[in-house]
Formats: sequence, structure tokens, C-alpha cells
Amino acid sequence: MQTAVEIIERNACYFPEREAYIYADRRLTHGQWFERAKRLASGLYRLGLRRQDRVAILSMNCLEFYETYAAAEVASYICAPINYRLAAPEILYMMRDSQAKILIFEAQYAALVDALRPELRDVKHYICIGNPPPWAVQFEQ
Repeated sequence: MQTAVEIIERNACYFPEREAYIYADRRLTHGQWFERAKRLASGLYRLGLRRQDRVAILSMNCLEFYETYAAAEVASYICAPINYRLAAPEILYMMRDSQAKILIFEAQYAALVDALRPELRDVKHYICIGNPPPWAVQFEQ
């Protein structure tokens, strides 16, 4: 049996030019997905994330969601997806329970995340998919 990271790496090796994800007008090959996952894992490490630390993601389906999942697999982080349909108190509960050190979120949830920030004591860094508010880093950075 292979682990998820072994499958991701194998597909990048054997099918680097084959499309892995298509989302709207964006496309990502297996090779690109693996490279972006490794870069994201490295960036999260530079922000202080270590093996078995949690990274939460509040996002609808998008390429960045799958890149975050792959980065967690590559670096042995724990990905904690937060359902965007939850109410603020439920999101707060899940964030506290997960003890995520980093929260990746889509820009459309910036106001919600900003309102919860004073209560998210474990979160050290906020990463925004899209145009970030002043208190967050842009995902592509």
C-alpha cells in the first residue's frame, strides 16, 4: 500500500505533463502540483510549521485547497479543512480544537476570519487565497 505522498510523487514522476486538476480556466499538471506542494510545504516550514503541526484551510474547492492538502502530505503536516458552510461559532470551535498554527483562507472569508482572530490564539500566521487583507500574507507569496 502506498501513502498519499508516494502516489503524488509517483504521478509527478511518471505523468508530469498530464493534467491532475482542472478548475474553471486553470489547469495543473501532476508535475506542477507536486512542485507547488513542495514549495508551499517549504514556505509553511519557514513560517514555523513542523512535522505533525496543523494547518487549517477555510476554502471552497479550488486548486489551492488541493495544493495545501498535498503540501501537508509532503511535509507530514496535518491538514484541517474547515467547512465554509459552518457558522462563526462552529468555525471557532473547530479552529480551537484543531490547534492549527496557520490558517489558509479564501479572500471572501476575510471579514469572518478577522472577526474570529482575537479568539484564535494558536494561529500564528494567516494566508489568504486571493487579495489579502493587511494582516494576512498572499498565498502565492
